[in-house]
Amino acid sequence: MSEEAFLSRCASDFEFFCLHCLKIRTLTRDKKYTVQTLMLTDEQRAVANYVTFCLQGGHDVRIIIDKCRKLGMSTVVEALGYWLCYFRSNFRALVIAHTSKATQKIALINKGFNRMLPDPMREGGAKEAYNNLNWPADWGSMFECLTQGTEHATRGGDASFVHLSELAFWDADRRSTSAEDALTAILGDNPWAAIVESTANGATGAFYGRFTSSWREWFDPTVTRKIWKPFFFTWRGVGKYTVGVPGDTEVMHDRLVLEHRNGRIKKAEKFAQKLQYGAEWYQRVIDYGLSAGQVAWAQSKVRDFNGDLRKFDQEYPLTWEMSFLSSGRPVFDPEVMGRWIQEQIPADTRMFDRLADDQGAGQGAGDEWHIYEPPEFGEEYIVGTDSAEGNDGGDFSVAKVFARRSKRIVAEFYGVADPSELGEQAVMAARWYRDAFIIPEIDNHGYATVRRMLDLGYRSIQRRKPGKSVRAGTPWSQIYGWKSTEQNRRRTIGQMRTAVKQEAYWETSPRTRSEMLMYCFDGRGRPDHLPGQHDDGITTTRLILEADRTLRAPKELTEVVEAPKSAIERARARMRREAMGGKGKRKGKSRVAQS
Repeated sequence: MSEEAFLSRCASDFEFFCLHCLKIRTLTRDKKYTVQTLMLTDEQRAVANYVTFCLQGGHDVRIIIDKCRKLGMSTVVEALGYWLCYFRSNFRALVIAHTSKATQKIALINKGFNRMLPDPMREGGAKEAYNNLNWPADWGSMFECLTQGTEHATRGGDASFVHLSELAFWDADRRSTSAEDALTAILGDNPWAAIVESTANGATGAFYGRFTSSWREWFDPTVTRKIWKPFFFTWRGVGKYTVGVPGDTEVMHDRLVLEHRNGRIKKAEKFAQKLQYGAEWYQRVIDYGLSAGQVAWAQSKVRDFNGDLRKFDQEYPLTWEMSFLSSGRPVFDPEVMGRWIQEQIPADTRMFDRLADDQGAGQGAGDEWHIYEPPEFGEEYIVGTDSAEGNDGGDFSVAKVFARRSKRIVAEFYGVADPSELGEQAVMAARWYRDAFIIPEIDNHGYATVRRMLDLGYRSIQRRKPGKSVRAGTPWSQIYGWKSTEQNRRRTIGQMRTAVKQEAYWETSPRTRSEMLMYCFDGRGRPDHLPGQHDDGITTTRLILEADRTLRAPKELTEVVEAPKSAIERARARMRREAMGGKGKRKGKSRVAQS
């Protein structure tokens, strides 16, 4: 390859440039430093490929990365910044780290790239100036390394490429403006590329807020303009995060997995005891498919953290939820959710703000109502509701319609509505969907919702004690609605979890799917949404599934098809039954015949 061809390939192919021009200092297993070529890992390549994809398509880059330790994210981002400065004149790259020590460490990565360039490339190298790299004036590029909170780092200035390192730890080191304020100011200068990468540090702050909102929006098919691309990188599957174990340990580990898969839980638990996994690591083996070598490495690392599993999960999370929470184990099966979140809503979905009547007419140009499927003859429906106060910024009011035969969510209201208005919308939907059964949660604001349903004359509503007689004088508030308790909450969540795992129903709503992505077991093993997120759609769905379980089974289709359709036909059928004595034996002329 000629020198010109080599330079051209380096300018257009980032990974080629890394492999042939960039070197890094790495720590070996025996704790000695060695210099080696920058060969991208799978995790580094995923980030680099997205940046180069955006570059080729002329798109702005917005990336946010939640990661475990020691995956080389800073290295690949610095390499991208250096590559752009090297091959683009008057290009300014900027990295802002959370401490001065971290700033110096990152600056050494850039200096290493610059100092160890191969001979043909040194001519285009930069001059070092403290933590910065400055290219000659006729080229004009610059790569700066600054510390957050300092005067020059307050704004991004005219930087084209900004790397914000360990954003989750910025707030702890700031005295005045918050990390979110600093981030907003930097992004306000509209750099072409902004890459945020950090290990998590609790479920609060700028990093948590940005990452969770980006994750939710990225997988929501109703969000047509996606800005931030979220990445999560776990330690599972990374070669260096495993150790060798004796052969008999591997055999027992494999037997544990096999026994659990075949439903022999007691035997699986015995193997877990012999392996000294404890309940926590036994569950993680089952949930995440960890190998014996990975468990051995992780248990050893937890001991390095003085037995603090929460600290280990923050530094080396298995899921992005776990990086923010002390447990963070997803409630709903990740494999199923991975398929569901890729599904688009039906192409003929109708969207509007409110139902205008009980015949399906909509009004308003918004999208609080999603009508995925209209009512069908022969189908039976359930409507569930979860009421909220009705103010912007609080919980959402939700009404969902479930088709009992097809086991699908066929319509959903998800928006801001006061409890009384939600009752009206739910009754309209129930009447339209063939006089559906309604199961409303009655806690707090739900009382006003049920009161409105009753005022509108609707009575096909869940009762507190189904099948039991009601004493005369009992107030309506003690008769109707679903009253939540901790016990039935756990039970209905468990039922929904099983239904998802078995794909026994289809969640059409992308808004509820988004909630399900953010729903985890906390450190006490209690299922709940992540801080700042919602579970209103989940609450409504689990009530619907409970009603579907407890109601009589849907009628046979032949029964439905043969049933009289009009009110006159129903009256005549009743008269005929009465004339036959209710058992098919004629007892004189019917009133119809007499007339």
